[in-house]
Amino acid sequence: MSPWWRDTIGTWYASGKPQLVSRVGRRGGKSSSLTRLAVVEAVYGEHHVPPGDIGVVAIVSARRTDAMERLRTIRAILDALGIRYTEKAESIELTGRGRSFVVFTASVAGVSGFTSIWVLLDEVAKMRDSDTGANPAAVVIGSIRPTMATQKNARMVLSSSPMGLLDAHADAYALGDTAYQMTAYAPSWVANPTLTEEGTHALEPDEAVWSREFAAIPQAEAEASLVTAKAIDKCTRLAQ
Repeated sequence: MSPWWRDTIGTWYASGKPQLVSRVGRRGGKSSSLTRLAVVEAVYGEHHVPPGDIGVVAIVSARRTDAMERLRTIRAILDALGIRYTEKAESIELTGRGRSFVVFTASVAGVSGFTSIWVLLDEVAKMRDSDTGANPAAVVIGSIRPTMATQKNARMVLSSSPMGLLDAHADAYALGDTAYQMTAYAPSWVANPTLTEEGTHALEPDEAVWSREFAAIPQAEAEASLVTAKAIDKCTRLAQ
């Protein structure tokens, strides 16, 4: 983990708050760092799950391919640690520990009926319903949060690079630090110091897109138009 991620996670856990809302630029190490933390919670977390039940580390991703990538990372970490497990299509269960990792795509139907000990919602601002195109994150969060109700040490992360100002991740981040949650912000090159600000400009010359994707600054234009205000300004000239 990068120094920024270690400091952020350490501060969050020391606070005792059950929720972290992280706004971090693209390639900022969100998924890899938080997947490592998910393994720590499953293997070492102090969770008391009734006999016969399974404590679930739930990972909700915007796309199925992203969800399966999280499982591949978890499997690699467990192999490196020498921890035994059994694997199914969309889950990994730790042998003899009563813990499992289960991945979901962002739909309301799948995120209920289990006991969560730790929840990661990945790229929350970019979740889209395949039928309507709307962001289902608010409803998904409302459905999955009750799965933590019986676990006093359960925690949830809402992680994303931003889009606009009207999605569930933006709403949660706008609340700021409260008794329930901690917020954290970093552009890509701060969260991942192998990147540089100059290098990200080279990757994305469009200033509005760069601001959103790498500087992690949400763009209000994303809510209403495919053409940004900056692009309109460039196409406009004073009347002669």
